[in-house]
Amino acid sequence: MNSTEYIGLLIIIVLATFTIVISWINRNKKKKENENLETEFDHFAITNDLAIDKKKLNKRMIGIDKVNLILVFFNNSSAQGEFHLIELNDLSACRLIKQKNDSTGHISRIFLKCIFIQKNRLPIELPFYNEMEDNIFKMMRLPKRAYY
Repeated sequence: MNSTEYIGLLIIIVLATFTIVISWINRNKKKKENENLETEFDHFAITNDLAIDKKKLNKRMIGIDKVNLILVFFNNSSAQGEFHLIELNDLSACRLIKQKNDSTGHISRIFLKCIFIQKNRLPIELPFYNEMEDNIFKMMRLPKRAYY
């Protein structure tokens, strides 16, 4: 092998090593985010004395306490995490809505719209996907997981 081949091989090895290291760092960062999401959600459930069956959806988590009939939704996509605690007995209906962008026809938002029995309470929208905040490739799997 001549020096050109050695240099080419060295460049390939350096690029492959760099790619593997970046991938490993991203995977560890995502794993830590997921652990923090689970920990915060579990802490909220323990604090409010809830026994929750939960499901993770992107940077959000939804759960139902089947004993106390309470829906818990945690949206951690913003800088400050936001919890919603909704008693199921207060709801008249919930609908899973896929909102499309008028210009492109692509799904821009997926959310659960909860309508309350009391007419003076405004409906609440619990976001599962927002094209401005979330990865587009995760959108395909979210409607199925949202039906949980």
